[in-house]
Amino acid sequence: MQTQDLKQWQHKHEFSVIQEHGEKRTLQVLLLTAVTMIVEIIILLDGSIEEEILQKIVQAMEADKDNRVSDIHVWKVGPNHYATMISIVTHHPQSPVR
Repeated sequence: MQTQDLKQWQHKHEFSVIQEHGEKRTLQVLLLTAVTMIVEIIILLDGSIEEEILQKIVQAMEADKDNRVSDIHVWKVGPNHYATMISIVTHHPQSPVR
């Protein structure tokens, strides 16, 4: 029977060692990924709506009394379905309809 010395293949498994360089690089990658995702969402989703649809929404909101749309963001969430965030300036605020 052959016998081998396994000491050359053995090493310690010490998991409590803090590897600051690796942690710093991981944090940098996470931050870069988060910033990239936010930019993609803002630019690609917010800028992909046709001008005709934007104008229809603005006209519908401004048709009531003296409403003026000061800011609008529209996202396509499905076929012929949109989500929007609108800031309106008005002199005649109304209570929400329930």
